[in-house]
Amino acid sequence: MESTSIRLTRKALLKSTAMLATVFAISNVQRLLGLGDRAQASDTSVTGRATDVLSGRPLAGASVSATPGDRQTQTDGQGAYQMALPPGRYEIRIAARGYIGMSQTRLDVYAGQVRSIDFALIPEGLSASEQEAAQARVLPAPASQAAPPPLPADLDRPVPQLALPCQVWVQTPDTRFELIDLEEYLKGVVPAEMPAYWPAEALKAQAVAARSYAVAYAAANGFICASASCQVWRSIHYATTDAAVDATRGVVATYGGSVIWGFFFSRCNGYSTRDSESALGSADGWGSCETRPWSYLPYCRARSCTGHAPGNSSCWYTGHGVGMCQHGARDRAAEGKDYAQILRSYYTGVTLQTPQTVSLASPADGHSAPGGSSLPLRWTGGMPEYKVTVLDAWGTTIAESSWQSSATWNIGLPTLPGNYYWFVRTRNTCGDGPASELRRLVVTVPPRQVHVPLVNKSTTR
Repeated sequence: MESTSIRLTRKALLKSTAMLATVFAISNVQRLLGLGDRAQASDTSVTGRATDVLSGRPLAGASVSATPGDRQTQTDGQGAYQMALPPGRYEIRIAARGYIGMSQTRLDVYAGQVRSIDFALIPEGLSASEQEAAQARVLPAPASQAAPPPLPADLDRPVPQLALPCQVWVQTPDTRFELIDLEEYLKGVVPAEMPAYWPAEALKAQAVAARSYAVAYAAANGFICASASCQVWRSIHYATTDAAVDATRGVVATYGGSVIWGFFFSRCNGYSTRDSESALGSADGWGSCETRPWSYLPYCRARSCTGHAPGNSSCWYTGHGVGMCQHGARDRAAEGKDYAQILRSYYTGVTLQTPQTVSLASPADGHSAPGGSSLPLRWTGGMPEYKVTVLDAWGTTIAESSWQSSATWNIGLPTLPGNYYWFVRTRNTCGDGPASELRRLVVTVPPRQVHVPLVNKSTTR
């Protein structure tokens, strides 16, 4: 019996060895053909839970999607979701009825990796008490109470008014440097600096202040950090704050033709902000009422700021006290003021510079011209390049220029009479810019040329 069982064990061993050899052979073939990577990638997914930020209860039936691609799923009864994804960088969006939409951007997913991303959604229409309870859970807690590093010594030197950068270098929380689209960067700043459930006009004011600060800081330093030492940035977006950034796209505050340092802080003493030379703060943290003077900035003068409860320090400020008071901006928005009024109430003598646009100059709307004639089209604008498009009444393009720097273009009008429309598109180094309004051209029948034969009145005698 013993010798038999030894022989069976040897047979089993030989069989197992053969099977292993086959497995290794298949694995090598898969590796050579690239099939192994796909098999590993099939295990790649994003999983997580959706909850109510106030109660912590799970949210069932929330819609979860990933871009790029067309991957969608829903949360189950426990608020959980799982989505298989190929390796790549994604934005994971979530939406639930009665809640502010939310997304996790710049999410890198690697082959064979399962990423866990939880979402704590904010209910729409929070009461005042609910807003106070939500704020600590929505805004990131400062990593340190240490005061920000010294600002540039030449803070009072005007920042040259340049075309807004398309992208900015951002030192992310893990100290890496990433080149991020300016508007995308701001969509990560606004909800990290102001609650996403605050009034829309306050969020817009925050977007313009943050955009101005980012442009000034990056111009002076070559990059901007993602902490309170500059302004806080996270890769988490909300639908309300995204909308505020989009609504103010390209808008910055300027003073004397230069972009301002758009300083802002949490809460003043309920009466006024502070002059830049009287900024608060010290090495032991921003809760101190010790002054930390900055340079004289003509647009950072003490301004009235009432309507809200004072801050929580011994001098009733939360933050440095210079520029826009965020709680004051919220109260002004609640009073019905728009974001431009809010900004001008905090930054003395500033101008809001809107994105460069293009306006049609001539001919006037409804201008009539005979078919087949030549007509110069003229416009005004400050963009590097333009393209003219002419449409018929059905919206079909019948003529189009190339991209050009000139602000005029001659068109040979069609011979068929009727209504035609023209407009001008723009583009710059960031891509497509704004387009002009449509303007109507009326093409008329060209005057008929009547040829009257010459009659020789002389007679031959």
